[in-house]
Parts: sequence; structure tokens; C-alpha cells
Amino acid sequence: MTNMKRLILLRHAAANGAENGLNDRDRALTDIGYAEAGQQAKWLTAHSLIPQYALVSAALRARQTWGVMRERLLSPPHEYQDALYLAEPGTLLEHVGSLPEQIETAILVAHNPGIEVLSRMLAGDAPNVDAMRDMARGYPTAGIAHFDIETETWEQIAISGVRLSGFARPYNEDD
Repeated sequence: MTNMKRLILLRHAAANGAENGLNDRDRALTDIGYAEAGQQAKWLTAHSLIPQYALVSAALRARQTWGVMRERLLSPPHEYQDALYLAEPGTLLEHVGSLPEQIETAILVAHNPGIEVLSRMLAGDAPNVDAMRDMARGYPTAGIAHFDIETETWEQIAISGVRLSGFARPYNEDD
């Protein structure tokens, strides 16, 4: 019997630029970014997409995005990982594949272009047309793609067993 897992891919919220020699990893959220993160946490809650675990890039803007959302999502356990900072899609997928089997819904908070490319890879050839069309408009800061995955374990994720369920922008006009 195949189990259903849910994966939420979240691009970090809007952050300040890297002015005055600031290291890119140390860029903080803007006021808009904090608002985006709060809005997306509200959206996840309204759509019953409450993660049981979070994998989060160790970059400050990703940690701050998750910090805002975590408070509103019943404080699920999380881990900050340096390897998720500007990671390639394959690396992101490897980290998702390492999640414990008992986790049914997980969120990955990371960066573009990796998060967008992974979303497009997982969406495959038979996606949710409306969600794919919205994602094609660009993957904004705090953008969310969520997927239903037919698999026994996270390690066994296969592109053919993945279905794009939806895509949400902060302050989506439809919600």
C-alpha cells in the first residue's frame, strides 16, 4: 500500500540587499518580508497544510521567514542546514529524501533558483494547470508550491508519483 506524503516548497520572504559588504547569508528580512511570511503561514493554515517538520536554509533570511511562520504553524520541529543555502535542486531533493518515514507533511525553506527549479521538476508533465500557470509567472519571495507524493518513504520520491497540488503567492488575489 502506498502512502501519501505532502511536500511544501517555500522560497524565503523578501530580504534586504547585500549593501555595504554584508555577506549574502546575513541578509535580513524587510518589513515586507515579515508580512509575506505571516500571510503565507495564514494561507497554509487556511488550507490545512500544517508541516510536521521543516528543513530550513541556515541563511538569516530563511531562518527569519521560518521563525515568523513557525509561531503560527504550531511550532513543528525544524533543522537549519548550511547545505540548503543556494543549493541545487538535486541537493534539496536529497535532504528531503532524508526525512523520517513517519513525517507525512514537510516544508523546505530555501532559495531561488534551486527552489523554483525543483518545483518545476516535481510538477512534471501532468501538473495542476492553474498552479503551473501561476508558477510560470515567476516564483516570488515567499512563494509556495505544494505537492502530493505517492510514496512509502521520502527517500523513494519518484517524479512520476508527484502531483503539483497548488501554488500560492503572498497576498494572492484568489484567497
